[in-house]
Amino acid sequence: MDTGQIDKITTKLAELSQQEYNYFDLKQKYNEQITYSPNELGKYIDHIIEKGQQINLTLLKNHIPSASLKDLIRTATFPVLVFRENEHNTIDPVVIYQDNNGRTCFYNFNTETLIANNLHEEVLASLKTYQTVADTRIHGEVIFITAFPLKYILSDYYSKDEKAQKLTPVRRLVRLLSNEQRDIGYIYVYAVVVGLISLSLPLGIQATISLISGGMIFSSVVVLIALVIAGIAIGGALQVMQITLVEILQQRVFAKASFEIAFRVTKIRSEALQKYYLPELMNRFFDVVTVQKGLPKLFVDITGAVIQILFGLILLSFYHPFFLIFSVFLVGVVVAIFYFTGPKGLETSLTESKYKYKIAHWLEELARSVDAFKQAGNTNLPIQKMDELVNSYLFYRKSHFKILLTQFANIVVFKVIVTGGLLIIGTLLVIDRQITLGQFVASEVIIILVVNSVEKLVLSMDTFYDLLTGVEKVAQVTDLPLEKREGLKVALNSNDQGLHIRTKDLKYKYPGNHDYTLNGVDLEIYPGESVCLAGPNDSGKHTLMKVLTGNLDTYEGIITLNHLVPAGFEPASVRDVVNKHLTFSEIFDGTLLDNIAMGRNQVHYRDVLWAIQNVGLSDYIASLPEGLYTHIGSSGTKLSGGVVAKILL
Repeated sequence: MDTGQIDKITTKLAELSQQEYNYFDLKQKYNEQITYSPNELGKYIDHIIEKGQQINLTLLKNHIPSASLKDLIRTATFPVLVFRENEHNTIDPVVIYQDNNGRTCFYNFNTETLIANNLHEEVLASLKTYQTVADTRIHGEVIFITAFPLKYILSDYYSKDEKAQKLTPVRRLVRLLSNEQRDIGYIYVYAVVVGLISLSLPLGIQATISLISGGMIFSSVVVLIALVIAGIAIGGALQVMQITLVEILQQRVFAKASFEIAFRVTKIRSEALQKYYLPELMNRFFDVVTVQKGLPKLFVDITGAVIQILFGLILLSFYHPFFLIFSVFLVGVVVAIFYFTGPKGLETSLTESKYKYKIAHWLEELARSVDAFKQAGNTNLPIQKMDELVNSYLFYRKSHFKILLTQFANIVVFKVIVTGGLLIIGTLLVIDRQITLGQFVASEVIIILVVNSVEKLVLSMDTFYDLLTGVEKVAQVTDLPLEKREGLKVALNSNDQGLHIRTKDLKYKYPGNHDYTLNGVDLEIYPGESVCLAGPNDSGKHTLMKVLTGNLDTYEGIITLNHLVPAGFEPASVRDVVNKHLTFSEIFDGTLLDNIAMGRNQVHYRDVLWAIQNVGLSDYIASLPEGLYTHIGSSGTKLSGGVVAKILL
């Protein structure tokens, strides 16, 4: 196993997952050739996953009991990467997939050939399983990786354009849905067919009245009525299929947004977070639910209303030239209403949403600092500040509602004028014998359907504004700049004695500051050496640690790790060998094992035992009923300060 093989694995998985990519995005010049031993399989898997991210291919590490693996292979619609231990005690990466003929294929990356069918059972019997992993609950289960393409909501992480695109909410929505063109196409086809079928009602009424007034036989009327009823039933069935597709679309949007935000949040540039509180920003995720709720309105109600208006007006124009003039007038009025009120409605919706999140953030701050407010005694600050925020929210909510009310009031007036005017003119046309009685009744039914569709369109605008606002709010997270997308992969931990660290004339100042927090720092730490950095508050100790660990990278001066400049390294190459322990907030909600191992593949169970023994946590963890699997809350609120410090260490 080596780094050269990783490109081949990533390419093969991308092809099997039907993921389009640029091959040159995978090629990185001057990378150090790393060879992995069988004991470094976890590290090897990590590097495969990192490589897949460069072409938006998501790779997930999984585990499964050996007895269930065959069932997975038989039913899987995606490629499965496993690792086989061969007769030479080395590891063969093997991808298992179904070919176009439905046959199960095993491809060996070491030999770059397909494995013969009669050897499949032998391969399955020699797959690598978890043996020394930190989580003992999955010992003995087969290691495998699944692959699926991931299209990001707003912009690709590994894009050549380093400048963030400035997109309008409408363009963001289009980009969000651009990868679902196939299903959206089906939804529109169903909507068009439903719109055409809906015309069977006025046409059926027209034909029925004509038959009855002409004294035609009753059986013809019965057949016609049956056809109209059948058309309505078929239209209803198509609407059910349309709603089902929209539900699938909602699930995909939720899943993609969840994966994208989880992927991005740990890669946001530290400098970009100086003016934000990241936990508060994560509240924007709940607008994904708003987007979900808006999709049925967009693809069912709004689309259906627009199609019904268009088809109704087209049919109406065949009855008399006057109705053609009416159609043009109706479309012009509707467009004018949305043209003059739409942008203002979106603007007020965005402002209203901003204060909604400010209210939620203040409640979170009260919950986070509850002890401080209790100790403050008789204070009215929580209510006073909430009163200011709620007043601002209500002000902008009323401004937004005025826009909605204006739109609806215009439609009500328009509805009265159109219905009354066309009723009068239609009567005159019948008296003048320019249209038949059946055409008159049918035209009135069409007009009522069209006007009701316009009304539905206006009433749906509130949800549509929320949909656009939700997309914009989610973009506040996805628009944050990320760390550099590439770099050299080097093995900095090749020296067993430790790491050599050197800085010369190191300077750093935070964005927006005029003064340097670090100014001319010269430092040299030899492998195996322990150094204490002491200084008063605001002397830059915390900042220096962030710079050395690669969390702040816009520094001036020189930094070398093992005599190499880390500025050109892939971030993980540095962070695999350098870490920091500075704040209690780095404890996250999960088990003790999760907080110690951090999900790193290269951390084994014996490493966890070594760590807890050396920091003095063995007796404490042994006293817990669930041991390493004890659940702890955010920031370690259930633990003492000393225990939290040891876990972080």
